[in-house]
Amino acid sequence: MEIQVNGSIEIDAPRETVIARTHTTDVEVVRSFDPRVISIETNDVPENVVGQVATVTAEVTGRRAVITITTVDVRLPEYIVERNEGSGPVHVTRSDYTELPGGRTRVTMTTTFFVPWWNPILAALVKPVGARSIRDSLEKVKQLVES
Repeated sequence: MEIQVNGSIEIDAPRETVIARTHTTDVEVVRSFDPRVISIETNDVPENVVGQVATVTAEVTGRRAVITITTVDVRLPEYIVERNEGSGPVHVTRSDYTELPGGRTRVTMTTTFFVPWWNPILAALVKPVGARSIRDSLEKVKQLVES
């Protein structure tokens, strides 16, 4: 079963700045966005290129979680699509970057969660938790870029 959630936010920065500050595998930059991150390992594919795989180890609710993020589609500066596997249900997130007047950028995130049909409890939780996660992520992006 597919469950989709989305959200958007406007940021006081040019599109290229938003992308550069948020799509990186530099562990120190990522930690400023998400302090739970312990390490990031990548394959030999450059950042923001289809086929790049980042294995992220993070401390989540007192336990180590390993999340594999694979870049599956890119047309920057317009959008990037990443598949996430590991902690929680598999999901694909598309991040769109729209230039706005005055050097501003609108970031829209759309995440599709793939939930097993036989797990109705997970299905019931994914939409509200996913929506909150997107809101929180977008707020963190705004704070990171505008600081």
